[in-house]
Amino acid sequence: MIRAILFDLDGTLRFNRPSGLEAFFQFAQERGLAFCAEARRNVERWTHAYWSGKHSGFIATLDDPAAFWRTYTQGMLAAASIEDASLAFTQAIVSDFERYHAESYIPEEVHTILRALRESGYTLGLVSNRADDLSAVAADMGLRGYFHFTLSGGQANSWKPDARIFIRACEMANAAPHECLYVGDNYYADAQGALAAGLVPVLLDPRDVFPEAECVRIAHLGDLWTAIR
Repeated sequence: MIRAILFDLDGTLRFNRPSGLEAFFQFAQERGLAFCAEARRNVERWTHAYWSGKHSGFIATLDDPAAFWRTYTQGMLAAASIEDASLAFTQAIVSDFERYHAESYIPEEVHTILRALRESGYTLGLVSNRADDLSAVAADMGLRGYFHFTLSGGQANSWKPDARIFIRACEMANAAPHECLYVGDNYYADAQGALAAGLVPVLLDPRDVFPEAECVRIAHLGDLWTAIR
């Protein structure tokens, strides 16, 4: 029996328009690079691994924004098998991102599903790898009223996919891990992390990037009812 449903924030409930990935492909194409469907999927899979801390460059460059974005861009180009061109194009694309301005938005279906879940009696939690308290962020986005609690990586002193942040969230939900559903968009940080901690993971995978995922995958948040039942 599922008693609590815990949600990731960025990429699951909150989105950028255009996304950083969409901007990368656009800037790279403006520089004369082309990406087939397989290359796009490989790049997206790589970004999942990178943001979950699976690459050493992630931690090594966190305190140096310029180095971080240079390493990140090089990694995406390499994932698309453009290794020979990566050094030549990296700095240009990094510079292109100086004109990247995204609109943050919450899809209407997010409000619909969260409201319905709360009214159905589930305990809802917001659990994200952000450093700061999430309550103010949730309030600014019009989401705070849906959640019984929020928990950031900074507050837990633990970052997904580490099990401790998931276990702490279950404690705050007053539920055992196997009674908690965790919904997120990052296969490694969210789905694999939750599974390793004993929770029931649901992966938001609208572009079918991880067909091999050993968990329930949904294309839209509204499909969450299928996972619950």
